Amino acid sequence: MKITTLSIAASATLVSFNALAVCPAGVDLSSSHTTHKIIVNKDATCVLSKTFEQEHFCLIDDKGNDLSGVSFDVAPGTTPVFNLVFDDETDFNMEYALTCTVNDGNWKQSPKVIFNIGADGPAIPAISTTALYGAQGSWVSNGDGEDYTFTF
Repeated sequence: MKITTLSIAASATLVSFNALAVCPAGVDLSSSHTTHKIIVNKDATCVLSKTFEQEHFCLIDDKGNDLSGVSFDVAPGTTPVFNLVFDDETDFNMEYALTCTVNDGNWKQSPKVIFNIGADGPAIPAISTTALYGAQGSWVSNGDGEDYTFTF
């Protein structure tokens, strides 16, 4: 498996991570269904994980790189963006998770939020939020997807 280092431009700050994932065949990377932002108030590490029907969709950056399973650092004042793209066979049963953890050196009990993201149909988000160790998480529809906020 080839490891590629990528960077996302986020409000004049670069966010670096290693990409390991590959989008499934048939997913049109040029056509984003929704666009999402990640907002934090402390330095955090986030990861996107496909959890159901992963063969029908990708979570990509603006260059078409698959971000699934990739951890990346997010700093306050930066706003990384990811896009959801899918194939013609999707039925909106797909699901993925966004997990963000405070970078405080205590991984076992660091404040963290897990957003479980799905949909009950087109433009009907079904999102649950689990917040641990004093963290708070919220999301809001931005008209072209959802924005996810992680605070501590």
